[in-house]
Amino acid sequence: MHGLDLARAVLMLVGVIYHGALLFKTGGGWRIEAESTHQVFNAITDGIHLFRMHAFYLLSGFFVALVASKDTSKTSSWKRISRLAIPMLFVGFTANTVMNQLSNAWQFDTNITSYVIKGQWLGPLWFVGNLIAYYALSPIFLMVIDKLAFLNRTRLWMLGPVLLATAGAMVVAVSLCGKYFPEMFVILHFKNLLMYLPVFVLGLLLHRVMDVFTAALTLRGSLVIFASALGMRLVASSLHFYDIHYVLGETIQQYFALAVALAVIAMFNQLAKPGPVLKYFVDASYTLYLVHMPVIVVLHTLLASLHLHWSVEYPVIVCVTSGLCLLFHHQIVARVPLAGFLLNGTKLALKSGSNQVITAPVTS
Repeated sequence: MHGLDLARAVLMLVGVIYHGALLFKTGGGWRIEAESTHQVFNAITDGIHLFRMHAFYLLSGFFVALVASKDTSKTSSWKRISRLAIPMLFVGFTANTVMNQLSNAWQFDTNITSYVIKGQWLGPLWFVGNLIAYYALSPIFLMVIDKLAFLNRTRLWMLGPVLLATAGAMVVAVSLCGKYFPEMFVILHFKNLLMYLPVFVLGLLLHRVMDVFTAALTLRGSLVIFASALGMRLVASSLHFYDIHYVLGETIQQYFALAVALAVIAMFNQLAKPGPVLKYFVDASYTLYLVHMPVIVVLHTLLASLHLHWSVEYPVIVCVTSGLCLLFHHQIVARVPLAGFLLNGTKLALKSGSNQVITAPVTS
């Protein structure tokens, strides 16, 4: 599973590249905007956004099923939820508060009740809020999946139709969201909650059919899936499916995104080599994900008076943000028990016979 750990960690690191690029894309629309912009950043953000969340939630579903298969205790789900909720709440009401104050192109409610209810304190951590909801529901999904005997006869070629069905479910879910749910409520981003739920369930399913998932992560398997999705997208584009039927066109787009996500996961699965460096990077990646966006906003605010060109400021922001986050994890989060508890959800414990507090990883 080292390759999947690496894929998940890299996807978190890509968040620095993605949110840094949002600063410099033309047309604005983000919480802060740089003076110097370029269309290349539109391509960067669109390209990353195409597959990143799909890959995240697919891997999340897989790892939830993997952990559940090893820890069958009734409290296992709540252990995982606590590891997510504590850092989310801490960062949401501390670092994100600073970030929101410095976000001069984004308006937030000054009324604290409205600020909390509308989830404006979450920032990029809506992903974590939705993941908490999925974790809470996962025992039900896993119970149903375990009873599906026909999954034992699943073959690799069947993954294509399953991906297409997942894509269709995503499109239907989004259409329902606008009619019946608000955009945000406390920790839930309803549009994304419903849209990525089928992807999370797909991750649960892929753990159940491990042989199929393993085959899909090989070079040959991932290329076959990607080529079929690319071919379908090219046909849809040439026949103007979006003009003929939006739902059909969007389903093919989401199918292509899922195929790209699988291909990216497969690539890092092939590249991973077990060792202390990989383990450290995987451990540090969650800290980087939690705090990178406030750091980006603060850095840009500090650099704004220099009026730097995008070709200078963007690499500075990406490199300095990544370095500061990793250094913060190494020096503070990994060494100070309270920081580990607040930012990684590690369990606080007392050494027997002393008053010294230590961190004990929560079994998850």
